[in-house]
Amino acid sequence: MHAALLWLCVVLLTAAGVVSVAHAVADETVADINGKLFELGREHAGTGLAVSEPVVKQLEANARAALKWAPQNGQYLEALARVQYLPRMTSNGVVVSDIDGAYQTARSAVVAQPSSAYAWGSLAFASDRLMAESRLPGGQAALERAILRAATLGAYEPYVLRGVIDIGLANWITLSADAKRSVMQSVRHLALRQADDVIALAKNRGRLSVVCAEKRLVGRKECTISANVNQTSS
Repeated sequence: MHAALLWLCVVLLTAAGVVSVAHAVADETVADINGKLFELGREHAGTGLAVSEPVVKQLEANARAALKWAPQNGQYLEALARVQYLPRMTSNGVVVSDIDGAYQTARSAVVAQPSSAYAWGSLAFASDRLMAESRLPGGQAALERAILRAATLGAYEPYVLRGVIDIGLANWITLSADAKRSVMQSVRHLALRQADDVIALAKNRGRLSVVCAEKRLVGRKECTISANVNQTSS
């Protein structure tokens, strides 16, 4: 009897050790994916070129392998959503993204980790694309909810703030007053640390006059030039 109990304890401890190691490997895998996504994002920003499809497929396979050990892990799901959102170049030269997959995965990430700014940021990205195609379930209200939650939870996360500002400025004309205030709050937070990024995002979206209303940016050269141009035009 004692031998049987001892054997059972050994089996259970061994199984627990295997699971623990597997989770550690999964954590490392997702960390590698996030690092690769950061590198690819910088390359895309510098060159404008999409990532090759085999690279994206490998990243997605790695993310799904991690999720096998923790299907409800919000961080793993969020990483997969960003991989799916990634523009990739197919063999016939067409650039595509799995926006539908990214949207569904991001929704799962939000459910699994509702306090994650990154999960809400990923949902905002995917929602923005679906909204542009008039396919977003819940429409404008759903997009603004994702923006608001990402902005609130990610007030001190530069990556999330950049996404909120970019999406917010892209949809500025149609945003509600509450959503605009949330976007401007993100502008205020990011301008404190990375003012150049705010200016670059605004210039890309043609919304310099919007972000230049923030007092931390009003003295910037770009804002001064923009103000002078507007005065001349009027």
